[in-house]
Amino acid sequence: MQIVKEGEMSVSDILAVVGLVVSVGGIPLTFLLARRARQRPQLRYRVDFRVILRLDDELFRRGFLMTLGGRKIDSISRTRIALWNHHGDTIEKQDNLESDPLRIQLDAGEALQAHLLCTSRYQTGLSVARDEADPASVKLTFDFLDAGDGGVVEIIQHGTKKPVIRGTLKGCTIREAGNVDLSQNGLKAITTPRMLRFWNYGKPGIKWTARIFIFLTIGTAIWGLIYSFLTQSGTSLYYSLLSTCIFIFLEFTLIYLGYRSLIPESITRYFVTENETL
Repeated sequence: MQIVKEGEMSVSDILAVVGLVVSVGGIPLTFLLARRARQRPQLRYRVDFRVILRLDDELFRRGFLMTLGGRKIDSISRTRIALWNHHGDTIEKQDNLESDPLRIQLDAGEALQAHLLCTSRYQTGLSVARDEADPASVKLTFDFLDAGDGGVVEIIQHGTKKPVIRGTLKGCTIREAGNVDLSQNGLKAITTPRMLRFWNYGKPGIKWTARIFIFLTIGTAIWGLIYSFLTQSGTSLYYSLLSTCIFIFLEFTLIYLGYRSLIPESITRYFVTENETL
């Protein structure tokens, strides 16, 4: 029979700690592997909307006048929309419902110009065009969108309200993921790897909480090793390892959530135009 001195860890204690580490590490691994299975696709988009000129601007008060086809233009806005297949199966061309096609819909005003700024790859056939039958609508068409495929479109419009994406894609959800900077500097930032962007441009709440967990993880591990060495206590080492495992799990969960919330760099792989609008 093995005699264990007080304060020392027995073989069963060591095995319990090892099992705990493996179990905690296996939770995110299982989650990631499960997500690789067949999934319902989700078209996600983020918007950068800026009003360039509005009716009450000084330029109009000084007599500036814009017309298009004999119609007075009293406001100009610029919209850039990043859209992509966030996850899941391929979105096919035939999934775009003819009776309710995918489109960028203006709440008021008229789309004056629309073009594609950049795309993940030309093979997807992603394109935009003004709808001649509906001046307040811009048609979005594609041949297919695999996970991570998408692009950035730009619209110059008459009006001061942010547009949204409307339409029905069979077997696919459409979700707006908030606002984002899609200026020239913003697009260049997207080209950097997402993990690097997470630490530099990620949501402050998630980013700083993840950093705190990193310091807590390192501090708890060092404190546990030093304290257990000085006191020769296996119990303190056990609880130190337990706390470290919990912090590691929470840390990787936060990093994963923050990483997945960012726009994939793949959609800026090929720039169709380098023109910069305000």
